[in-house]
Amino acid sequence: MRKTRWTLALLVPIVSGVWAQHGAIPDQLYHQAPDKDGVYFVGPEVSPPTLAHAVSAVYTDEMLKSKNGGVSVWSVVIRADGTPADTHLVEPLGSSFDTAAIEAINRSKFEPGKLSGNPVAVRVGVAVPFHLGKYPSIPVVGIIERDLDPGDKHRKLANASTAMIHEVSPSFSADAIKARYQGVSVVSILVGEDGVPSDARILRALGMGLDGKVVEAVMRCRFRPAMKDGSPVSVRIDIAVQLLIY
Repeated sequence: MRKTRWTLALLVPIVSGVWAQHGAIPDQLYHQAPDKDGVYFVGPEVSPPTLAHAVSAVYTDEMLKSKNGGVSVWSVVIRADGTPADTHLVEPLGSSFDTAAIEAINRSKFEPGKLSGNPVAVRVGVAVPFHLGKYPSIPVVGIIERDLDPGDKHRKLANASTAMIHEVSPSFSADAIKARYQGVSVVSILVGEDGVPSDARILRALGMGLDGKVVEAVMRCRFRPAMKDGSPVSVRIDIAVQLLIY
């Protein structure tokens, strides 16, 4: 059986400004919040949606004759009633395949993600693999963007290093997917007092169009700023991004 290709990127801060960890400040309880449209990301308080009823993508004669296989990946909001909405193409496979993929996603039903036991709208990644008609092409739910809890220790200390609180995974370039090229890229960023990254510098390049994808994703990440004497400060960190195809 041919394996489904799914791309994954893991972001790991490997160097950060370090301050003496002492001096307590008032505790700040962490809670996930939705965006301006009321949509959440998967995180420590929000569970991911799951597939409840899958509808297979329909192959056209043109798709079968193309002899192309692969995966069409979409960013999708699964609403509180389990229906998909606000779809955006993340990794295109080709016009016919992408059209078939989004039709399958829109016709499928999902179990919504939950916050404190209550269903909420959650944005996730949904991939539809195509195996040239040999196996059903059904949607697969994945996580391409998520919220992270920076941890109690960071919140209570007057002096602490920065912590990532929102992670965005890079998409793969078409050349990298075709060559099944993967590896680790290292990017240096300046995390500001507001937790927003800037001044990205590639320290270890991968090539094949992946480095631009990495920078784009890292610049969309958000951080709890470093603290010094109870005040937020800017600090430069390096982030290792491992890109995998499996």
